[in-house]
Amino acid sequence: AIIASYLPRFPPPMKLVFCVSVVCAANLVATHARVTTSQRTLDAEKVLKTASGDELSILGKSGKMTLSRNGETTRIMVDSIIERDAEGNTVGQAGPNDGKHSRETFANTDFAFGPILDTDVAGTPCSAVDFVVQLVGGMASLKITTSLFSQNGTIAPTDGETYNVTEGTFKFNVEVSNWPFCDAHSKGNACQGNIGEYLDISMTVEAPGNVPAIAGEASAHTYPIGEKSVMMLSKMVHVGKAWTSMPSGYPTLDTKGNAYTLVIRFPKFAGTAVYDPIIGDAPRAQSAPLGGDISSSDDVGSGQVLGLIIGAVIVLIPLSGVLIYVILKRARAQPMD
Repeated sequence: AIIASYLPRFPPPMKLVFCVSVVCAANLVATHARVTTSQRTLDAEKVLKTASGDELSILGKSGKMTLSRNGETTRIMVDSIIERDAEGNTVGQAGPNDGKHSRETFANTDFAFGPILDTDVAGTPCSAVDFVVQLVGGMASLKITTSLFSQNGTIAPTDGETYNVTEGTFKFNVEVSNWPFCDAHSKGNACQGNIGEYLDISMTVEAPGNVPAIAGEASAHTYPIGEKSVMMLSKMVHVGKAWTSMPSGYPTLDTKGNAYTLVIRFPKFAGTAVYDPIIGDAPRAQSAPLGGDISSSDDVGSGQVLGLIIGAVIVLIPLSGVLIYVILKRARAQPMD
């Protein structure tokens, strides 16, 4: 109100500076509001990009991930999640579908996205987003956290294992929380007195060309995906609060045509279990660290934060000048005692 009452008395240059400042402030507030709103909207698709053109898109329905890097396209899908007993038999299949301890397909499953974040893994910058679905009548959840790296570096996703990553390397965590394994005290009709010991998650990885014929335990460390990328697999899983090896014979990897079928097995756990595959450059393509930036259509990234700070400074400086002008005018108008 004070500034408005004095505005007609300002010199023309001060009026111009004030009006420009108000317009800038309004635009910055509107932009920030749009970004914040979009982050909290469940989308049909999320897209991460690097400065060099690598791209990861994720569908909200089915959770299918499509990675485009080095001129090649790889698709990753979650096929099923199945609870098994000590002999490998499926358990928890009785009763209504919503309460069953398995899901044979995720093709028509709606995943809920979190916001896209600029973050880092062990100090290596990346863009990340997670998507989650509730299972077993809402008692458990399956969450996949994807990370697309914007710079080269070294990460240690498991205990005692390190991986070199480059710009465009893609890492995803498969995380299951609060799974109600069948036991002697299980309620409802699903378990029928059976005892669950393992949780198997099957995933399909479609490569841009035929892949080597493999069947059985994934005993190697890396597997080719096209000519320029490899899939890096660990035998380590994080269950409860500790790292441990998967049960004997796992993970398994079978191939058909241009696709791998990867099965990871969690031993019975309480709390949360995590597995962490990586898709990165083939060894011959790795090089010294390079700079890079991540961008996305609805991400509040470091560049936008910096822009907001600069914009705020631009607005505050002329406003401070206006306030000083008003104070001085008032001081000069006061009679001397």
